[in-house]
Amino acid sequence: MRAENDPRLLHNVFQERPDAISYPRIILKKGREILIGPFKREFWDLPDAVRTALGAELEAQFALLFRKLNVGNTLEIVNRCVTPADVPLPPPAGLA
Repeated sequence: MRAENDPRLLHNVFQERPDAISYPRIILKKGREILIGPFKREFWDLPDAVRTALGAELEAQFALLFRKLNVGNTLEIVNRCVTPADVPLPPPAGLA
């Protein structure tokens, strides 16, 4: 997928690029929007083992970030300060 995405990303991003925005910033901000859309179905259809491995990697990255930001063990504070809102959303048409 990556080999397929890189040329398309550069072509699409640089057509929309204001001169003041740097290349790395464009890739971070716009890259995800442009790349993921056409491949959403492929991501959803990945084998369970691959999705599990990706999920584990994301969990590890978020755990590291939370540890560095010192925001662990804040469930009690969140539960006290935040009232959850039930917002039922229908699944996207392509995934229903």
